[in-house]
Amino acid sequence: MIIDESLSVAASPDQLGVVRAHVRTVAAAQDFPADDLADLVLAIDEAASILLDHSVPCSALTCVVAVEGTGVRVHLAAATTAPINSDMTFFGWFVVRALVDAASVDVEPVRGLGEKESWAVTITLKKAPHTQR
Repeated sequence: MIIDESLSVAASPDQLGVVRAHVRTVAAAQDFPADDLADLVLAIDEAASILLDHSVPCSALTCVVAVEGTGVRVHLAAATTAPINSDMTFFGWFVVRALVDAASVDVEPVRGLGEKESWAVTITLKKAPHTQR
């Protein structure tokens, strides 16, 4: 059974606590061990921070947590002012990849009439409880 829990907040650093709490609540309901839950929440914080560092002003950050079996898949999406790719070499991305089972980035250009160029970026993270790997 797959369960999706979605949340959309302003793409602002002061909303990171709301996103962390959302992911923590959904994953905790799946009986994630404390260490795995802490790893997932830290990875979400880092991935969301990456998006927020590049987000279009006054845009939204969307977080969808999909429960799949015993694990979760988290999609974080935002409109950004520059493309972000999975070849990222900054420390935050290394942290994200170390804390989850899988991490990927999907980037699509978005062009509107009279608007500056932007990108729709989605970072997807997958994590299963350590005992289930």
